[in-house]
Amino acid sequence: MSEKTITENGEGSSNEMVPSSSDSEGDFLSDLMRLMATNEFRTFQSRHMQNAAEARTSFVYFELYRAIEEIYEEMLHEPIPENVGRAILRAIMKRKAYRKPLVNTILEYMEGEMPQQRHGELRQKIHGILRGRLLTIEKQSLRLEE
Repeated sequence: MSEKTITENGEGSSNEMVPSSSDSEGDFLSDLMRLMATNEFRTFQSRHMQNAAEARTSFVYFELYRAIEEIYEEMLHEPIPENVGRAILRAIMKRKAYRKPLVNTILEYMEGEMPQQRHGELRQKIHGILRGRLLTIEKQSLRLEE
């Protein structure tokens, strides 16, 4: 169990759930405090993370967007415009054939069905699904296959 992991039933020793105070400035709790202090995060949390289902949905979108962003930047060597990222996410979530393999992969990771899977490996699997089935580069644009 990692330092920041709490099981569904709250099990784990206090040493497993709370990072030690000797961790560097970039540790989990410091990062968490900085994030939670931002107005953007507070607004997002109050609008979109009021219960477990919304928190899970947000995590799915976080992972999908990050993978799309990485592929876009790798292919086009520039940051993804907000409207392009939003359009790709919307298209993926509207089409069951696109949505199902991606969401299932992320949920399996979240539910511990891939217990040995590290986060980087999850991201690689998402990239593989996106590249293999969905995204192509065509004349300086990233698009979904029809």
